[in-house]
Amino acid sequence: MNTIVPKVSNLPENINDLSKFILFTRERLNAVKAFIRAIDKIEIAKDVEKQKLEEAQLLACALLDAEVKVGELLKVIPKNPIQSESSSGGTFGGREKSLPDGISKGQSHIYQKLADNKDVVEKVKAYAEEKDLLPTRTESLKQIKEKKKEEDRMRRIKLGKNIILSKETIDLRFGDFEKVLDDIPDNSLDLILTDPPYAEKYLDEMSKLSYFGNRKLKPHGFCIAYAGQMFMSDILNRMNEHLDFYWMSALIHSSRKTLVKGRNIQCGWKPILFFQKDFKKASNFIDVINGNDSKN
Repeated sequence: MNTIVPKVSNLPENINDLSKFILFTRERLNAVKAFIRAIDKIEIAKDVEKQKLEEAQLLACALLDAEVKVGELLKVIPKNPIQSESSSGGTFGGREKSLPDGISKGQSHIYQKLADNKDVVEKVKAYAEEKDLLPTRTESLKQIKEKKKEEDRMRRIKLGKNIILSKETIDLRFGDFEKVLDDIPDNSLDLILTDPPYAEKYLDEMSKLSYFGNRKLKPHGFCIAYAGQMFMSDILNRMNEHLDFYWMSALIHSSRKTLVKGRNIQCGWKPILFFQKDFKKASNFIDVINGNDSKN
């Protein structure tokens, strides 16, 4: 039996019908994927498996196209004035979209993000087709996040090029810190202040930072580093390889809390770690910093 999968040109035209199409297509895709897994386990009917894989790819593409189209339609929904009650009993105004039934704020945000990045979705689909994979919303959102990070990085670089710096006071360098800062004389720095990446794959950088700090800091100089909580024990062990742990401060977030998915924790603070080259008691300081305090 031939499989008919709608293309972008003949997707439903309104959000309600698109939502039904998405639900139906997702269930159908899950069924096809289960069929493929069953075929793969018994290692027979490879021609049928190939046919089902092609069907799954078409369904996955149609699903992404439908979600993009929902996002496009959601973007043009006007925001309506609303009145909300404050904790003190007063009211304040605002504007908010009235979303169609069955679409949450979270789903609306995801659909509109896909619609704003159709180029990324198309690249995900093309790569999946080339590698005999299924294009997914998860992979699209991951690539969108990477795209935004790269755009932010390039924007910061561009802004940095427009900053006029005094060579007598500031020396701005880009690259691997071990290489671009290697010419700094040993035992010459009072402070190293850094915010290294938090992902597990960068833990080796903490060992390198500890060694670098031991070489470049003056006796009793400090290396102060922002850190994530997830791999704290590894970070402490690596930094203690060449420096002495002094203290941990807490930076209290002024904005909303961040969900740490690996632990299901709503995180409201960030550790700031103090390490010293050769311990010596320092002057008094407060170990809690409030993100709302402009003095800090």
